[in-house]
Amino acid sequence: MSRNPSIDKDKQSKGLVKQILATIIACIASVSFGFSTQYSSQSIPQLRNKLLGDLYLTDSDTSLFGSLFSVGGIIGGIIGGACLRYLGRRSTLVICAAPSVLGWCFIMYGPSKIYLFIGRTFTGIGAILAAMATPIYVSEICSPSIRGRLVSATFLAAVSGNLLCVVFSLFLNWNYLALVNIILLIILSIAMAFLPETPRWLLSQGQVYQAFYALKWFRGDSQDIRPELHEIEKSLADSQGLTWSDLRQRAIAKPVIIAITLMIFQQTSGINVFIFYGVSIIQNIGISGGYSISVILIGGLVISTASTLYMVDYFGRRKMLIVSGTGMAIGNFTLGVYHLLIASEIADDIRWLAVIAIVVILASFGLGWGPVVFLCMSELLPLRIRAFASGVAMIANWLTGFIITYFYNDMTITLERYGTFWFYAVFSIVSVVYVYYIIPETTGKSLEEIEAHFRRTERKNNNDDERMELMSNIDK
Repeated sequence: MSRNPSIDKDKQSKGLVKQILATIIACIASVSFGFSTQYSSQSIPQLRNKLLGDLYLTDSDTSLFGSLFSVGGIIGGIIGGACLRYLGRRSTLVICAAPSVLGWCFIMYGPSKIYLFIGRTFTGIGAILAAMATPIYVSEICSPSIRGRLVSATFLAAVSGNLLCVVFSLFLNWNYLALVNIILLIILSIAMAFLPETPRWLLSQGQVYQAFYALKWFRGDSQDIRPELHEIEKSLADSQGLTWSDLRQRAIAKPVIIAITLMIFQQTSGINVFIFYGVSIIQNIGISGGYSISVILIGGLVISTASTLYMVDYFGRRKMLIVSGTGMAIGNFTLGVYHLLIASEIADDIRWLAVIAIVVILASFGLGWGPVVFLCMSELLPLRIRAFASGVAMIANWLTGFIITYFYNDMTITLERYGTFWFYAVFSIVSVVYVYYIIPETTGKSLEEIEAHFRRTERKNNNDDERMELMSNIDK
């Protein structure tokens, strides 16, 4: 008896709906992450009020308050790899709420600024756990045809969290903003408890029965999941038992180095300076209503990130990163020119130029170096080192972020403001060159195919080395 194709198609679409639903729930963690990164920008101007007494932040305090989030990120990166590997992707998304809620409670109820510093550190730990787990969870549950868009959606959720924080800051004080994120985290923990773990992680733990039904849930009842399950098992069999000596293999080392380098370049673009200190930067330009302007600027970031969902699988990862990096270089260079003209008193009122430059920087970041970097990391890293390497990459990301944000005020004094933004422009150009020559295209490929690509490349390089050695012996 033949099966009705329309029924099979309907069941397949139900599988896609489940993948999208799971992505939306996981993206609550990304919303919380974005909200947390934006928080310092919206709260610092309020905390600069001397009437707050022991909560008042000085110039050095503001640098510390903004950068301690990155310190929390480093700690989160260290423990995040172990959580992802031993607890699973879903469980990590559930427990990331614990340090975040603790941190927000310190911020809400702390009687002095030391509690603000402690709270900011704990929110960084929880936020980075969420940032690590979300793209990995989504990439491992999604079909290759929609993986690019759905993983990119995790970053769209993050910048939506930025916008959410900006909007709520228009009518909520700094302490009540913390309550909004606590509510988000409670919703996340409850909703994630009803979703399956990723099939790839379950198979890596030898839980074949659970992996079968998890994959069946994500793909739909009518789909023959045995070939995909077999492909995952084969990939695991080819890559079991990671040792330190394995890290010297090109098939392992190259994707790890690429992921770490991408994360470093993301921060050297200076993006967190605009996120953490955005309102202050706008006010320094001489524009009143910094909170209202930040709504427009972050709104532009959200729009550009949303457009990436439709373009990333069409144009590919490499082109998006190249266009994005070029745009950020132009924006940072233009912002540097603005500050040079003002410092030299060559021009008087050209604040519009600075605003345009910041819009270009944020919009360009949303097109590539925001969402696509996390997408590349989740795709390029082999399964057996995905948890460990993701942790290392996030440590590199937030260590660089700490250096960039903590020393921002010092750089504006040493290099002047124009030199600081030109510094970011130079690194944006370097990142474009790196992508052009180093990054492979992964669009439309399964995670197992991407991993096989690096193994084939290693075998080819080994064969070339053996051939060269043989020719050398013959010549002798």
